[in-house]
Amino acid sequence: GYPREVKQGEEFEKKIA
Repeated sequence: GYPREVKQGEEFEKKIA
């Protein structure tokens, strides 16, 4: 899944990388 409501841009990019 992808953390769309995540405030941490870095964590988001790591998950969707």
